[in-house]
Amino acid sequence: MTIDHDEVLRARVLLPGSGRPSRAQLLGAYRALAEVSPKAYVPKLVDALLALRHETRDPEAAVALAAEASRAARGIAVGAPDRAERLRRALDAYQASLFALGRRAEGRAICAELAAAGRTGPLANVLAEEGRFGEAAKLDEAAARNGTPEHSFWTMVRWAANLEGAGLHDAASTVLRALLEETRRETAQQRTALAILAWELVHFSRMRETAGDGASAAAARREALDVLEELATTGEPKNWSCVLGWWRTLFVLSGRPAEPAAGPESPMPPFGTALG
Repeated sequence: MTIDHDEVLRARVLLPGSGRPSRAQLLGAYRALAEVSPKAYVPKLVDALLALRHETRDPEAAVALAAEASRAARGIAVGAPDRAERLRRALDAYQASLFALGRRAEGRAICAELAAAGRTGPLANVLAEEGRFGEAAKLDEAAARNGTPEHSFWTMVRWAANLEGAGLHDAASTVLRALLEETRRETAQQRTALAILAWELVHFSRMRETAGDGASAAAARREALDVLEELATTGEPKNWSCVLGWWRTLFVLSGRPAEPAAGPESPMPPFGTALG
């Protein structure tokens, strides 16, 4: 490796200067300094690459910047402060940029690397898009058990959706039932909206109807009606920001049987994830 000492000198002069360098100038400085002081400047290089990638509107440039950030993050010494988080951020940006260009096979490979680095959500989504619901559900379960809050709405709904997609209806209902129990506690303490409880109950009733459990479906509908009656009579006990994201996520799941079969060449939306 040949170090351009003139570039290094210019970088050292630029950084403590009185002016405000542009992101591109900072990136150039960190590239030069990372060659001579990797421990100090490679983490800064990763951050600068990701910041510029976030700003660019050129998809090809976004891929190149995220790829460079990923290479740099992999090179940070294991155990260095924030290495794991920087690597996850870089790989996450890289897979998203690859998918934006339709480079699915490459994006999928980065998702697998990202899962090995501790962020399984993107790979679970890819598997669900391809109809590999059982494999996706295993990743969702691991996320729910290891660090991700077990009763997070988004984690639990995605896990239940993938179990249902795999034909494991009772297991899916067990997961959603746990979410319902948590939501009941939260509504009793006014920590979430009554509307979310109503939507979860309606969705749960559909799940049990699909599984042939008419009694459980009917009980869930009766409870949903009680919640709706309370909403009609008194409204929400407190004001909430827009909660329609919860409803949209559950609503699209009701159309799963009408979706065509999915595969690597004909992916479908990964149901159970937050919909913007």
